[in-house]
Order: sequence, then C-alpha cells, then structure tokens
Amino acid sequence: MARDVLVSERLSDVLWIPARRSPHKLDGASTAAEIRREMVAAAIEGLGGHDVDDMELRRESPSHSVDTLRALHIKRPGERPVLILGSDQFETLHTWGEAAEVARLADVCVVARDGVDLAKLEPGLDVVWSMSPLAPVDVSSSDIRSRRKQGRSYRGLVPEGVAKIIEREDLYRG
Repeated sequence: MARDVLVSERLSDVLWIPARRSPHKLDGASTAAEIRREMVAAAIEGLGGHDVDDMELRRESPSHSVDTLRALHIKRPGERPVLILGSDQFETLHTWGEAAEVARLADVCVVARDGVDLAKLEPGLDVVWSMSPLAPVDVSSSDIRSRRKQGRSYRGLVPEGVAKIIEREDLYRG
C-alpha cells in the first residue's frame, strides 16, 4: 500500500515513524518499541524511497503526531509532510490532540479501509486532504494479532521478514 501511495501521490519518500507508545493505547500491553521498529524495517526492506526514523522511539512520553510533525518541520525545512492515514483513522482526526495544528502542519492522504463509507467521509476539521486511488485495504494489525492468538494463519498478510520476527519473539499469542 505504501509503495503505491509513494507513486500515486508523487511523494519523494515515505518515512515510517514507529510510535514509542500511542496515546490511544496507554492501558494495554504493547510490543516493545525496539521490536516494532525492527518489524517496520523488515516490512520495507528493499523498497526504494522508504525509510525508518526512530524520532518517536527516542521520546519518553507517549507519541503525539503534532510533536512529530513539528520535529519534521525542523528536520526537513521547506518540505510539507503528507500524513498517510486509513479512512478509519481519518474519521477520528478531529479528536486527536491539537488536531487543528496537525492539519496546519501536514496534508493528509487517505487510504480506504473496509467498513468506512467513503461517500460520507469527513475529517471534522479544516485540512488539506486527498483520497488515494488504491482499493480498500482489508488487513489490520488487530486482525493479525487476533489470527495469531487463535492459531490461524496470518502468512501472506505481513511481509515474510515481519512474520519471522513475530515467530522469533513469540508475539501476539496471549
């Protein structure tokens, strides 16, 4: 999906930024940040124009997109970031911390997700956004974790390098 967005949106590159801790997942257990970074790197291995940045992993606090976008403006002056979001997350954008500032700091590219009525898609705030021409994405991290917990196959839904890390670390079984 990200490879297709890179081309369809005419982006110079896609920067993958794993979160240390999502502010939406402060209560539950989470895979260690270093392992998540390793999985991202494995997922994009060999893909030109894709890179991992661990700026959020170096922060102590939960990861907030507005802080990351501010840091990107300092790190890459003169560039306008494009935040790639699934349509399910885009619908909640107005509820994010400092949502108006997020909208000021970045444009948004929305990728369709199953279960979201695209005809009624509305971010709830003033933001420059475009709809990716890609078909809806029917894979979610929740589905991968659920399949693993139930002992069902998830191979083919994640890159092979990511599957090897999941197996090696015995992730998502419990």
